[in-house]
Amino acid sequence: MANLKNIEGKTVSASNYYYDCPPDTWDEMLYKDAIKDRAERAQALYFRLYTEMMADKNWSFENQVRLHKVTQAAALTRKIADERNLAF
Repeated sequence: MANLKNIEGKTVSASNYYYDCPPDTWDEMLYKDAIKDRAERAQALYFRLYTEMMADKNWSFENQVRLHKVTQAAALTRKIADERNLAF
């Protein structure tokens, strides 16, 4: 069973929740390329969510939690990339 998350009442895959992409995005990539792509996607999603939060002072708690989790995902994928010496 797939890892599913909720965004404003919609059920989405974990890859959509954390990286804003479909779950099969990395299926045909080499491991190193997939890790680099995840780090880049998580960082881009973080900046998009952060910008949305700054524009909307009444941002929902659910979105705040997502921003926090995306921040953690970005840090983790960056750490894995650094441990594997994957330059950006």
